[in-house]
Amino acid sequence: MMINPCPECNSTEVYYGKVREKHGGLRDEHQVYILANRSVLYADTYICITCGYVRLVLDEESKRAAATELPKSKDWTLIA
Repeated sequence: MMINPCPECNSTEVYYGKVREKHGGLRDEHQVYILANRSVLYADTYICITCGYVRLVLDEESKRAAATELPKSKDWTLIA
């Protein structure tokens, strides 16, 4: 899923990247991780440099893991 133009300001100055942050700092691999119970969920990152909008989108494998793990996690709350 590519996001361009920005859904907030309609700018085309949207950058896509993968930044992986691990305990202790950034690594070479480019993805952001979200800890859910014991699973790690990876997300592609989009940043609009015009308005500062940031969006994280889970990859397919992480979507499946999230469906299983997030409902059991004490760190995440379902917004109903």
